[in-house]
Amino acid sequence: MGMNTVWSKPMRRLSSQILICLLLFGVALPLFAQDSGGQLWVQSFEDRNGNGQRDAGEPFLTRGVSVDLLNASGVVMASGTLDGAPYANQGFVGFLYLDSGTYTVAIISPDLRANTPDRVEVTITAGAAPITVLYGAQRVASVESLATSESSSLLNSELARVAFSGFAALIVIGVMAFLGVVIYTLVLRRRYQTEMKRYTTGSMRAARADETGEAARTETYARARTYETVEEEDEEV
Repeated sequence: MGMNTVWSKPMRRLSSQILICLLLFGVALPLFAQDSGGQLWVQSFEDRNGNGQRDAGEPFLTRGVSVDLLNASGVVMASGTLDGAPYANQGFVGFLYLDSGTYTVAIISPDLRANTPDRVEVTITAGAAPITVLYGAQRVASVESLATSESSSLLNSELARVAFSGFAALIVIGVMAFLGVVIYTLVLRRRYQTEMKRYTTGSMRAARADETGEAARTETYARARTYETVEEEDEEV
């Protein structure tokens, strides 16, 4: 009798411990099932060079980005923002415990210009590895600066092209002028000298037009004077 009394207390204690374990297991089972749901993360970065990929040296965005999660019917199921998010220092906005299915991620950043798609459709499978969507964007000031730099580069290229064309034109003009001088020296000048020799052959000097005219007038005047003298002599006879 005493022996039965001694074993009855440990058995009751063991029974109580088993009951507590069963209760804890019953509570933890739904939580475990909930933890096994799908996960979706959106990671935002500053795409400084605008190529749509995160390159070395490009930092994560830590504010100014909000994300809406839509189900297959287009209904917003959840929303999150980078401002104050637990993992904002890594650019993450996350959605946990998602049921299996198709979802659409809508990313909004009023002060940024997206270089990657801002609406992405994903398929979530409960218990599978988390899905990460990368979102790259540029600040508006950076976009304007990049556009100004591209315009300046284009202008400099156009000016260089015009300057090169002008320099090439000067070279062509110089070459043509040189060829003209050579042609004149070798051909036209010799032909001119030959023509001059043809008209100045003999011992008499070629008279200019004004000199020839003056000589003709002098000869006419001399002939007139001679005729008058002859007439006077005839009258005296």
